[in-house]
Amino acid sequence: MVFLSMKSYLDCPGQNTQSEQVFSPKVGNIFGPPFFVDYLFRKYPPLHHFSKAKPLPDFYMWVDKTLAQCQSKNLSKFSVSANYDSRFESYVNNWIRFATKCKVQHLHLNLSYKKDENQFVLEDDSFFINSHFTRLHLGGFIFSPTGPVAWNNLTYLSISNGNLDEHVIANILSGMLVNYYGYLPVDKTVTQCQSKNLYRFQARATYESRFESQVNNWIHFATKSKVQELDLDLRYMNDDQFVLEDESFFINSHFTHLNLECCLFNPTGPISWNNLTHLTISHGELDHDLIAKILSGSPLLDTLRLDYCYGFSRLDITSKSVKNLVFFGYDDDEYDPDHTIEINAPYILSLRIIGGLSLGKLLLRDVSSLVKAELEYTKYGYDEMTRSEEREEMLEMFILYLHHVKELKIGKSCYTAFSRLEAKGFNFPSNLKSIAATLEQVQTTQRVILSQLAALRYDHQRYQPLLERLAQEDARAAGMELAAYAPPQVMMPVDD
Repeated sequence: MVFLSMKSYLDCPGQNTQSEQVFSPKVGNIFGPPFFVDYLFRKYPPLHHFSKAKPLPDFYMWVDKTLAQCQSKNLSKFSVSANYDSRFESYVNNWIRFATKCKVQHLHLNLSYKKDENQFVLEDDSFFINSHFTRLHLGGFIFSPTGPVAWNNLTYLSISNGNLDEHVIANILSGMLVNYYGYLPVDKTVTQCQSKNLYRFQARATYESRFESQVNNWIHFATKSKVQELDLDLRYMNDDQFVLEDESFFINSHFTHLNLECCLFNPTGPISWNNLTHLTISHGELDHDLIAKILSGSPLLDTLRLDYCYGFSRLDITSKSVKNLVFFGYDDDEYDPDHTIEINAPYILSLRIIGGLSLGKLLLRDVSSLVKAELEYTKYGYDEMTRSEEREEMLEMFILYLHHVKELKIGKSCYTAFSRLEAKGFNFPSNLKSIAATLEQVQTTQRVILSQLAALRYDHQRYQPLLERLAQEDARAAGMELAAYAPPQVMMPVDD
């Protein structure tokens, strides 16, 4: 690895400062035989403490001489730290041109100034449009790009003591977006891959409409390479979602597992996923017709998972192949207390209802084949009173509809509604799994706190309010409520 690193130095009047030679053991052929680029570095106060700085011009000329002798066309790292004033503007411009000409990847430039000295202005186009930079450390500059910024391979940027306005910041960030969101590395990898049978392809990126062609290329690559498991996560900005409409995607016999997040579906024809067994759709807009088209085109589909999908009022799963359904939350743009979703799935064997439900009601219709069900959801409403009543009503309805399943599990998110139903004398069916272990975990936490305080000989009564608050917070974090606080008995130490 080849690199240059230089720092300026000053002779400090009235001080006898020892100099220290600094060098790097990572050396390459810069010109002639291998050698160390060394420099003198002396600890000294800021430059404006001194009226004379005669060695400074010598340092700039020495750097220029070193660069003129360097024959490398590919320099990994170039680092210069110097004290600057306007006399040396042309020198610094030479350093920047040298860095761009030598395809420097890691550039570290730091300029210090006298008091009230004008800062160096960065405006060279070859600096701001550069595909070789991967890391930039820039200190003491005014940034003034005359056109767009394009640092396509930059992964790290550090700016200190710089002069930036909002326009420049936006320009810099927009010039890093392509690589920051990971599109170029993915495109490069896809181009280099020669496999004709790829088992799995996974891509996660933040999406904007200007990247539409890249994402379409990824999909073409996945279908051409006969990918079996496709995982596509395109979190979007400004409501700018990617639209899936490629015919080769919707008619594909190689897919077995699909995980599609934050995509819109717009098939122009039929869907044919003849070998698909697992489908997960997250944060996608679905309607009744689209759901029916997906199910009819997936004859082997075994597991369907919908994570915070929206836009539908009925989930009609009449396919005999689907045995497992995961309904993971519902969240539309606006909460509608009258919005009701019905689940009709006569052939599923396993049902999980989990996550946050921002809707009025979730009703179960025909789920007669169910063997196992899990309830681990949070029902949202307008106010606390409404939420409490609605949560009890929803949980009671679920328990009644699921009385026939062999195993019904209620998670900690439903514990508050469960405990209130229990207090009202609700008759729970025998298939309900006990959730007492969750409460025991909270009580165990209390015992640990008390034991620690006891070991430190703290007054138990004095700290009981604190322990009560901690216990209540712990209970709420577990999705529970403690009606009354009763600290466990802990042996207190006795003085000899």
